[in-house]
Amino acid sequence: MASRARKKLIVFDFDGVIIDSFAEHKRRYDYVYRTFGRRNPAKTLKEWKKWHDSAWELNFTRVGIEGKQINVALERYWNGFAYAKSKPFKGIELVLRAISRKYALAIISNTKGSAVSKALSKFNLRKFFAVIQGGSHESGKAVRLAAVLEKCKARAADAVIIGDTPADIRAGKALGVKTLAVSYGWSTKERINAEKPDATARTPGGIPKAVEKLFSAKRS
Repeated sequence: MASRARKKLIVFDFDGVIIDSFAEHKRRYDYVYRTFGRRNPAKTLKEWKKWHDSAWELNFTRVGIEGKQINVALERYWNGFAYAKSKPFKGIELVLRAISRKYALAIISNTKGSAVSKALSKFNLRKFFAVIQGGSHESGKAVRLAAVLEKCKARAADAVIIGDTPADIRAGKALGVKTLAVSYGWSTKERINAEKPDATARTPGGIPKAVEKLFSAKRS
């Protein structure tokens, strides 16, 4: 009997792609900055998209929180962090339900894996994901993406990473994974387009069609 073909893999970023958690993350940055006598340079979502970096340590060093202070800042940040007032982006559940029938799904995030899993469970979305690769004291997403590929036994050529920041697109390109940028997330169109993703989706509803096109496109 022939072996069953392995499913292709779709790897999602979490914050800004699946969950609309801007308010909670901003609340934590506001709090941590205050404890160090700093102010958050990003007061609105529009400003956040221009300023925020998914390499989270830069969000501290840019305001003068450096060295050993970063570990203190991180502890303060996560001790009070909660997704209680966040919610999934409109339409994302239907997207996950549809594409999970055909593809294996996973998540990579700079947010702690336990917090991601808890939030997914709260919104009844945990069941769609085989692997959740959460954050640590390093912000590099390429390393996490490589770990997900290994855990899912997926080839880079058979995977798509979906993200909303330059770091997501760079991680995919570094490993030869197809890249799909969403423009409804945490980066401006200019920042995300500068990384030249393989495809872009303006809304969650645009994700399935974009994924199909990426998997059907021939490599040059």
